[in-house]
Amino acid sequence: MSVRCSDDERRAEVARPGSAFNGVDFVEVDAADQELLRVGFLHPLPGQPGGVPGGAALVAGNVVVDGGVRITGVRVLTVAASGAVLTVRVDRAGDFSPYTLRLVRSAVDERVPPGFDPVLAAATFSFKANCPSDLDPAPAAPVVPAPPAAPAPVDYLAKDYAGFRRLLLDRLAALPGWSERNPADPLITVVEALAHVADRLSYRQDAAGTEAYLGTARSRVSVRRHARLLDYTVHDGCAARAWLSVRVAAGSDAEVRGVPAGTPVLAADRATPALPPADAAALLADGATGFETLTALAPRAARNEIALHVWGGRDCHLPAGATRATLVDLPATGLTAGDLLLLEEVLSPATGRHADADPAHRQVVRLVAVRPGTDPVEGLPVLEVEWGAADRLTFPLTVTASVAGTGTGQLVTCAVARGNVVAVQHAIAVRGHLPPAAEARWRPVLTAEPVAAAAPFPTDTPAAQALDQDPRAALPLIRLETTEGSWRPRRDLLNADRFDQGFVAERERDGRVALRFGDDVSGRRPPAGTVFETTWWRGGGAAGNLGHDALTTLVTDRSGVLGVTNPLPAVGGTDPEDVEHARQHAPVAFAIQERAVTTGDWVAAALRLPEVAGATARIRWTGSWWTVFLTLDLLGGHRLAGEPGLARRLAGRLDRFRVAGYDLQLRDPVDLPVELRLWVCVAPGAFRSDVRRALLELFSDRDLPGGRRGFFHPDRFSFGTPLYVSQLLAAAVPVPGVTDVRVTELHPVGVAPGGELAARVLRTGDTEVIRLDNDPSVPEHGMLHLDLVGGL
Repeated sequence: MSVRCSDDERRAEVARPGSAFNGVDFVEVDAADQELLRVGFLHPLPGQPGGVPGGAALVAGNVVVDGGVRITGVRVLTVAASGAVLTVRVDRAGDFSPYTLRLVRSAVDERVPPGFDPVLAAATFSFKANCPSDLDPAPAAPVVPAPPAAPAPVDYLAKDYAGFRRLLLDRLAALPGWSERNPADPLITVVEALAHVADRLSYRQDAAGTEAYLGTARSRVSVRRHARLLDYTVHDGCAARAWLSVRVAAGSDAEVRGVPAGTPVLAADRATPALPPADAAALLADGATGFETLTALAPRAARNEIALHVWGGRDCHLPAGATRATLVDLPATGLTAGDLLLLEEVLSPATGRHADADPAHRQVVRLVAVRPGTDPVEGLPVLEVEWGAADRLTFPLTVTASVAGTGTGQLVTCAVARGNVVAVQHAIAVRGHLPPAAEARWRPVLTAEPVAAAAPFPTDTPAAQALDQDPRAALPLIRLETTEGSWRPRRDLLNADRFDQGFVAERERDGRVALRFGDDVSGRRPPAGTVFETTWWRGGGAAGNLGHDALTTLVTDRSGVLGVTNPLPAVGGTDPEDVEHARQHAPVAFAIQERAVTTGDWVAAALRLPEVAGATARIRWTGSWWTVFLTLDLLGGHRLAGEPGLARRLAGRLDRFRVAGYDLQLRDPVDLPVELRLWVCVAPGAFRSDVRRALLELFSDRDLPGGRRGFFHPDRFSFGTPLYVSQLLAAAVPVPGVTDVRVTELHPVGVAPGGELAARVLRTGDTEVIRLDNDPSVPEHGMLHLDLVGGL
């Protein structure tokens, strides 16, 4: 038992006459035969006259002997009951250690037999109780002396200089005969010095305890490091980017020598489009916003303004979604695949005025094909240019228009193309030096000004995606140079080897940026005395998201620059992540899955891509490894087979989700072309031709005016999306002039009807997508037949 009592009332209660319970009173070992035990009970045993409890007599299996040090496993051989005494014969005598005799129900049931008190169902005894021994008896329990008198109370809440000084003086006041309080006393000076040291130590303890946890840390560096251990990256913002259009004079220095990468561009109210570097320093000191070119530009005067060729047409435009155009190549522009081209509305189609031109009707595209040719009628050299589907026009661009008030038959050229386009970034280079590296822990402060951060600029992606940046993938724009080579920024040094010349730039709340180097285990430690030449870029943040036409001045000493501007607003500028935002999101960031194992994982990973509208996956054993066949339904109905560049980019972005032992293959959807026939009753007085035109537009696969989409637009159907007859009727009935509509034919092209009309639905497979282009030249892509009756 765990409790010890001096007055055992339990035994008296069980021994009371008439009690329904029995219990062990004592265990006696025979002095002549230690294998014989006599167990006394408080009442006669079962099977004896007046036995408690009533029932069968105890047998050998009801008695267990436990314990022993050298001799263990003592077994009970026989038992014999006589009144209140049970004689027990064991197979051998035990040693000098204590043993316990217990009553159990059986050899496999350790519970106390019914009718026996659980407390008194066991007793401790010794086989050697009657044997002489030379061993000393067990020592008595030690007597614990009374605790000494408590010292004078101590104020454990003292945490500052005043508290520690008062505490020390109070302790000194307890000394006999000491009562000095003169500030000039040497002992008072020592007390105040100790209080100062204790105050500093207390501050360090509080700071260490505060910064030790993500929930209480106040330093941005501490929060960043805690979050990194949770695989969450606290970003330091991102620099804005924009497109810059440059105009140069023919034969000028700017055209001959070009514009190198890193050339500053300012948003300044200056009349001159170019400014010498010496004069730009004053503007930057006054707070002018500065950008730098990301790539070199070889401008040509012939590309300042390129006419769009309309082949003698009137009131021409490039429709929304266009991916090609014809340019007048006179004088020769020298455009090639990979060049950037700006399509811009320069005059309003409604008024013919430059001031009324819509600045939203501007778009930069990257050319993927350039084919020279000639207009044989006009004898003009032309260029057939084409850009990728990702750069398709997002608006209809009016090229020529007949403007009211300009004269009968007079056309106005409303749009042009420009070829001298380069990407710029909100960052201005600053150069300097760091102090010599120290031998011990070295954390030099680079600057207290905002340091720009950016992701690498892609030079081969479509223009619509080239300016996109993920702030968490951005690195600070810092470069360190020594006589031994370059040092580059890293997101962290956790995976760096001891030869890695990397460093981590850590930004604090007050804007200070400190550099953390390796320790010759994770990253290289700079040798003592190393002098770094630094180049870092000032800028970044949402302040760089300037509006269109804000950049006006190119900082260069080259003559011939006629004008510069950003035709589109700068985008991507992001402020550093707030500490509280990181504190709330870092603990749950691990729930975002960054690997794909099941088919559901692959579908979820694919749907995170902005180009993907739907996805389905299958995993198959292909002979030597598992292969994931991922079928992608791209926005706008685009296909991977027709855009190899897009296929490579998507495969690269999805490859990071792949686990070892698996291969990844991207596939296009399987088109399910539909043959549809509608019987339409036209209202009296309505023209059948008007109703036919409206229905053909409604059931098209194109983008319609006003932001609407045709019924069979590729983005309306995805994998497994069925086509219901009720959807067709609900779409056709509201068309003006329609009084009744019936679906008379609905089945896949080239396949006999399979009960689709009876079921009122055309179902698709998990990799099939419904398609109806209604193009007579390719009927295998779906056809629409209209049977109109009535009307005019």
